[in-house]
Amino acid sequence: MSERWTPRRTAAALAAVFAVGVALRALPLWQSPLPFNPDGLVHARNAQRAVRTGRLPLAVMATDDLGFGALLAVAQSVTGIRSVALGQPLIAAVGTVPALVAGALAARTSRRLGLAPGRARFAGVLAALLLAVEGIYLYRSMPVDEQTPGLSLLAVAVLATALALWSTDRRWFLVALPAALVLPPLHNLEGFVLGLSLLVLAGLAAYPRTRGRAPAGVALALAVGFWAYFAAYNVGLARFTPARIIQTGRLTAAPGLLVAWLVLSLVVVVLLSRSRPRSQRLLLATPFLALFALLAVNLLGPVFPGTPATARGTLLPALPLLVPTLVAVWASPYLRRAPDANAAVVALAAGPLALVGFALSAALTPAYLDTAVRTHWFLHLPVLAVAAVGCALAFRSVAPDRQTLRTVAVVGLVVAVAVSIPVAFAGLSLHPYKGVTTTGELAASTFAHDHVDGPWTSDNHLVRITRYHGARIDGTETPLYDWVHNPGAAPPGCPVVTKSTWPTVGAQFFPRPPATVAPDRLADLQRGSHRVYHGGSAQSLTVLVPRTPGGADC
Repeated sequence: MSERWTPRRTAAALAAVFAVGVALRALPLWQSPLPFNPDGLVHARNAQRAVRTGRLPLAVMATDDLGFGALLAVAQSVTGIRSVALGQPLIAAVGTVPALVAGALAARTSRRLGLAPGRARFAGVLAALLLAVEGIYLYRSMPVDEQTPGLSLLAVAVLATALALWSTDRRWFLVALPAALVLPPLHNLEGFVLGLSLLVLAGLAAYPRTRGRAPAGVALALAVGFWAYFAAYNVGLARFTPARIIQTGRLTAAPGLLVAWLVLSLVVVVLLSRSRPRSQRLLLATPFLALFALLAVNLLGPVFPGTPATARGTLLPALPLLVPTLVAVWASPYLRRAPDANAAVVALAAGPLALVGFALSAALTPAYLDTAVRTHWFLHLPVLAVAAVGCALAFRSVAPDRQTLRTVAVVGLVVAVAVSIPVAFAGLSLHPYKGVTTTGELAASTFAHDHVDGPWTSDNHLVRITRYHGARIDGTETPLYDWVHNPGAAPPGCPVVTKSTWPTVGAQFFPRPPATVAPDRLADLQRGSHRVYHGGSAQSLTVLVPRTPGGADC
């Protein structure tokens, strides 16, 4: 194996992996030229205004929208292509970058563990491939959204900081600094997780068993300095500009609980460093198995009231991810021999796990579930990178006559990850949130925005995409939700934007589960209304205005 993985072949393999990752993340373009997620339309609107006026529209932006809005604005200015069309191709490439970061982490870790250069390069290619094709991660790394570029920047910041602290080469700080500076303007969640991960690094640097060459004072100063910058940026921008800070209530509601989870994470990290390999594997497997168990329990009914239960179509493809997870758990004790790589992996995992634990224990509300789900995606990169290292370690001494066994094991690992690819494109059949916005949906929402006087109602998806048109949002989903969920309710007393797919696929009411509309009720609604707009291709969209006043108020 070592002889086959030459630098040239490794570069070619990584190029192929990157191409596959980009192709997967560009697949939504087959359904629509618009951004994969409705929030991408809002980012495109902000970028287009910035290009047209020369300044970002801070009055309609959050403090953590600036980084991504600036990226799209620069890309539009350079290419001359409108952000609404450029966003998905651009993010297809940006969303694949974490795969290369995972490959670099796996290759360096393998080298530090004493593996031959060719075997280390194999681990890097395998890690990149696993993250590029993993369907659950694909679902998060292809939306035109701030978190997508942050997935790689967070990993780069933590990895480079660990290398700078645990080695004698302080030039790694030159890599970590730009990534750390960009994260707060890019996305609050990434900034918060980075702050937690830096505190974990400071704890590792202070503990004798994991300290190595790392100066504890410098590590703590870096963590405190980043938290100060993170707070100053958000508070200062909100105070001196019209931009606003969003979603802070989730964290400020229970700061003591968050600190408790961070302390618990540090205690677990200390226990891991003192434990024997078997105990370390058992301790490390516990939180990951708990997350899989929670996903399975949610199949019986929603653990978080008002949110969807796990669909079988989501659980069954997700369960094979236990394979790389357990491989990574098995390989984790070997990382002690590479203090810099061990510190990076521990920080990349412990920071997000602390926030996931906090979100799952703070309150059973959709907001905290959203925090836990969004945070868990940061775990995929370190887990799959270590799984690739574990595969290289497991077969480092396989006899030539057992090469078939090694090949079958590697293929099985890739298949266990790739089998979840369809989940990323399932839509409302598996997810409570519809990613693809068709041109017909955008046209219908444009008509309602421009030609309907006063409030109107539709499902969450159509109401959500009207934010693309401006700050004025007259659409509301409440009247439609009440009518759909109450068979005896009167039809909404205001215009309704309907979809022909409501009786089959259902109407989106995120974060609540989608709901189908009985065909006869939808037909009655159409008969009792004037049809003032009709469009769409794969699905029909209509704007209905009640013939007579009355019905539920909007």
